[in-house]
Amino acid sequence: VGMIIAFIHWVKPHSSVFHWPTWFVSVDQWEHIHPHMLFYTFLPALLFGEAMRMNIKTVCSSFAQIFLLACPGVILGAALMAAVGKYILPYGWDWSFAGIFGTILSATDPVAVVALFGTLGVSPRLTTLVSGESLMNDGTAIVIFSLMLKITLGASFGAGSVLVFFAHMTLTSVVLGAIFGCLACLVIGLCAEENYASDSMVQVVVTLCCGYLAFFLAESEFATSGVLTTTTSGLIVAYTAWPCFASRETMKTVWETIEFIGNTLIFLLAGAM
Repeated sequence: VGMIIAFIHWVKPHSSVFHWPTWFVSVDQWEHIHPHMLFYTFLPALLFGEAMRMNIKTVCSSFAQIFLLACPGVILGAALMAAVGKYILPYGWDWSFAGIFGTILSATDPVAVVALFGTLGVSPRLTTLVSGESLMNDGTAIVIFSLMLKITLGASFGAGSVLVFFAHMTLTSVVLGAIFGCLACLVIGLCAEENYASDSMVQVVVTLCCGYLAFFLAESEFATSGVLTTTTSGLIVAYTAWPCFASRETMKTVWETIEFIGNTLIFLLAGAM
């Protein structure tokens, strides 16, 4: 659909009788949207919603497989794609630029696969394995991408500097995410004790604020990985907060709606751009 919209926008001249000025201005604005606007708008909601719906017990039992696929697997995939970019593609890239290319392509998005799993009744363990790997590989790819981008822009790293960079991008993110998640669970628990009619709405707002604040503050104020921070806070909420929700059905429906709209718009924009 996005590609069709872009094609119509491209081939229809402004002098055509079918020209719709408002439509064309809107499509043009979407096609030139700032990348950070896209990043900060869609990613926190998608990450937090997916993490919040994870079964923590199943995640713990499958953590070794998830870690193997999402960390060494993504690094290996990024390295192989970087080698393709350097030695096969005719662009003359150096290793740092080829590394950026590799990390962009190494992280997968199994939205359609997970939806198909739900339709076919696939085992929860396999669904959790695919979903958990998707969450973790985003964090791994973002960290490697940040390192390669800094090197491309002229920064120099020794072995110690690389270790410090990875520690800051991972450990700091996990600690921040745990803090945000615990604060959100504290507020959610307080709402559960009051028994007001608006408790469910307040709890939904708290989870939204937790996801977006965790991502924004991690990226903008602490210069660390917003992906890992948001994912960690979502897992903390998934582990602690579900028994405290005034209406689990409302929480589930709201976040499924947000994820559906977010994924639909992202793929629509991907086709349009």
